Amino acid sequence: MRKSGNLTIMICLISFTVNNGYSSEKDSLNFEKKKIYSMLLDGRINDALNYVKSFEDNNLVQEDLEIKNNILNRFGFDVDKSEFINEKKSRIDELYIIYRDYWRNSFLSGNEFDDKLISDLYDFLKKHINIDEDTYNKKDQDSLNNYLKEYLKQNGYFTTGFGRTGSYLDFLCWENQYDTVYSFNVHNETLTPKVVRMKNFVSLGWQEYATFKKYYPGGWATKEAIYYVDGAFKEDSENFLVGYLAHEGQHLRDYNYYPKLTGADLEYRAKLTELSMYKEFIYNFINYLITNSNYQSTNAHSIANYCVIRDMSKNIFDTEFENDFEKWKTISVNRLNETAENLFKQNTLALDSIGKEVQNYIK
Repeated sequence: MRKSGNLTIMICLISFTVNNGYSSEKDSLNFEKKKIYSMLLDGRINDALNYVKSFEDNNLVQEDLEIKNNILNRFGFDVDKSEFINEKKSRIDELYIIYRDYWRNSFLSGNEFDDKLISDLYDFLKKHINIDEDTYNKKDQDSLNNYLKEYLKQNGYFTTGFGRTGSYLDFLCWENQYDTVYSFNVHNETLTPKVVRMKNFVSLGWQEYATFKKYYPGGWATKEAIYYVDGAFKEDSENFLVGYLAHEGQHLRDYNYYPKLTGADLEYRAKLTELSMYKEFIYNFINYLITNSNYQSTNAHSIANYCVIRDMSKNIFDTEFENDFEKWKTISVNRLNETAENLFKQNTLALDSIGKEVQNYIK
């Protein structure tokens, strides 16, 4: 987490975890789940709505029909008709509804409702905690951050505070946490960061809401520690050791080496780190990067995904962007690892040549 003006921003430096809720023996013809979730993760809810509406119910297997109905119930009407809040039932439902409505309005309209969210949060918080209205400035988002944390603390919750993930102001909130330490290597450097393990989440943010908990944050990094959503990964898996620890460890390292580096560049470096280390999961990861690439997106992950595949493609296939996954599967794991490592080193040299003031490079 870092400062941008007066706003504490969580700039999408998140290890996504996937709740593998579908594994059909049979799929509906042309109903592409990965395409749907890519739209949802990128905030393109109207595209996802139009896509699922193009399929007749009687042409969908039960599992795919449920996905369609989930999207329609949550986003297809004037109000959210899903059971989202009821399923989340907590001591802070009223606050959560404010965020839910902000996310939903932002997704569906394509407009920015940040000012309305800030105003709604202020009106809500002044009802529940002591706010000095004579000195409080609604544009002072650091104060809003402190008041939000105070309200949640009084109700027994932890939070990242008032901040942004990608295009949207986010809300991550949990009930329990404890500290531990992990030791691991990233690019021949041994890291031993504090890892804060968080449990009993009320909210995993807008990605969880948009994708029906198919995708959600598995963790994130600050300059001081790595935060882990307990149970998000199997802890003896590559997803945990590489996709979480190495990914977030790279963020933690980069925060200190390049304190002003922005989200897409940070994600680019973390994803190259993953590609330089994955063995069993590497082809699945490449397929994920291809599917979720969007250079025009405002989402740091989508931009970084595109740039990683673009630069890997140029080095391996001498093409601008190779989206044929079958071609990637013909490349050895060692070559993929080595190419990613070389690209990472080239990027590091480029950033070092600019210095600690560097803000962006890959675009």
